Amino acid sequence: RAASEFGKDLVCEDSLPSDDSSKKTDSDDVSKECGELLDWVHASYSPKSREASKKFEGQPSSDSSKGQSEKDKKKDKDEQGKSDGEQQYPTRTKKIPSKDFSIKEGCNAPFYLGGKAFSPNRSDRLEVQDKFTGKTYCTVSRASADEVEDAIRIAAGPGADKMRALPHYKRKAILMNVANEARRRKEELAVMLAIEAGKAIGDSRGEVGRLIETFEIAAEEAVRIYGEFEELDMTERGEGFTSITKPFPVG
Repeated sequence: RAASEFGKDLVCEDSLPSDDSSKKTDSDDVSKECGELLDWVHASYSPKSREASKKFEGQPSSDSSKGQSEKDKKKDKDEQGKSDGEQQYPTRTKKIPSKDFSIKEGCNAPFYLGGKAFSPNRSDRLEVQDKFTGKTYCTVSRASADEVEDAIRIAAGPGADKMRALPHYKRKAILMNVANEARRRKEELAVMLAIEAGKAIGDSRGEVGRLIETFEIAAEEAVRIYGEFEELDMTERGEGFTSITKPFPVG
């Protein structure tokens, strides 16, 4: 039957019933099972696919639902209507411990300008949606065009001057402080990432681990800014000359 419906070229010869009488019983069982599966496949594409699949899987069909009460039928109808409408989100079984987090549920997170936090009382806040529940976890203040210009001016002016004069050991200390603080708040950062980006919590923890490693490596490299010393007498013209190269931070 499978060969006649789908073609012998699409059916393995080993799966077809054998003419060997010693294998007839096994072949009959296989043929019966294949026949039931084919019936289910056809039913899946028919107008009564839902009833047929329930019958094949041993679930109660519509005939067994005749004894349902009107209340149960109305409930099934409402649930069906929900599934055809907006996306349905589950409910968290474990509450997020946001009271221990710096960004608490329902708060308005500030943006930072020149090392200071700003939370202007404006209506155009960015909503951070919890990808699991579909609800707003918190809002984030938006910077205006003028505030963005101020940030660029500070970074290119006083900020760059201070960073240029910062000794290497202080650069390392700043970067290590970021790594240590991220390690201390690893779970909070992972949960925030899972909420905002929809990452699985295991992947989020791995991402935070990579963040910590990146800052630790950068901290070590901050004190390895080496220069180069090179004799230039590879040619007659360079005799008596020496090249010394040293990188300087621009900001």
